[in-house]
Amino acid sequence: MKIIWDISSKCNLSCIHCGANDYLNESNSVLTKKDYITIASNISKVANEVVLLGGEPLLTPNIHDILKIFSKNNVNISFVTNGQCGAESLKDISTLQTIYVSLDGLEKTNDKIRGTGTWKKALQFINDIRCSDICINKIGVTFVLNKLNYQEVIDYIDFFDKMQIDEISINLLDISGSAKKNIYKLQLSSEEIINTLIRIATSNPKYTRLLIDTG
Repeated sequence: MKIIWDISSKCNLSCIHCGANDYLNESNSVLTKKDYITIASNISKVANEVVLLGGEPLLTPNIHDILKIFSKNNVNISFVTNGQCGAESLKDISTLQTIYVSLDGLEKTNDKIRGTGTWKKALQFINDIRCSDICINKIGVTFVLNKLNYQEVIDYIDFFDKMQIDEISINLLDISGSAKKNIYKLQLSSEEIINTLIRIATSNPKYTRLLIDTG
């Protein structure tokens, strides 16, 4: 069984397209450390895979202890991160399945969407993981297609394909949270979405790492 857990409402970014922004950093949604351990232990009894979402999962209190519970019980772990936290929390974790790092364009565009300096910090996170002794099955990047970045999506795919990133995930914009507030500068027309997907599909048959999620 695979369980998806929105483990944290905390985030250290304020991305202009974040669908979760309405509930991020709410103090009344934070569990105690004991609560997290109890939930992780219960999940380990019934699941063989867990996907951690947020917020930013690596900002979860005692995240290392939580990951060790899953690892000890042979539960495969995947999570989506903004790549702004260090890789120290992942030490001694033996069952990491996939880490997805959110990057929404090349440096200039990504930093316009996610914040100044986030591109370089996320790439450093990826490099630190690759150079560490952490055993990970796949490292992926996720890209939310919108009006600010759709024209460079092919360059984005080329960049991470050359980096030999294991999976490049292209996702459609979720019109909620901050995206709803910024809809006028983010939302693509149906025609623009279709034409962009056609460009991706016909640009390079060698893109074996590409995953397109149309929701």
